[in-house]
Amino acid sequence: QSARDAVTANRFGYDAGVRVTADVLNAEAQLFEMRRERSRALHDLLIAYLTIKRAVGQLARADLARIDQILAARP
Repeated sequence: QSARDAVTANRFGYDAGVRVTADVLNAEAQLFEMRRERSRALHDLLIAYLTIKRAVGQLARADLARIDQILAARP
C-alpha cells in the first residue's frame, strides 16, 4: 500500500511541477519490485507447503485445487 501511495504522490507532484519524471519512475520501479518480491514469497510458500504434504504422503487433489484457487484470486 505504501509503495502505491508513493507512486500516486509522485504523480501528483509531477503534475504540479514539483517532481521530475525520474522521481515517478523510481517510485513505480519500487512498486513493481515489491510486487515481484511478494509474488516470489507466495510462490516459495506454496512450493514448501506442497513439498511437505508430498513428503508426509498427504498431498491430494484438493490441495492442488486450493493452490489453484489462491493463484486465480490474485490480481
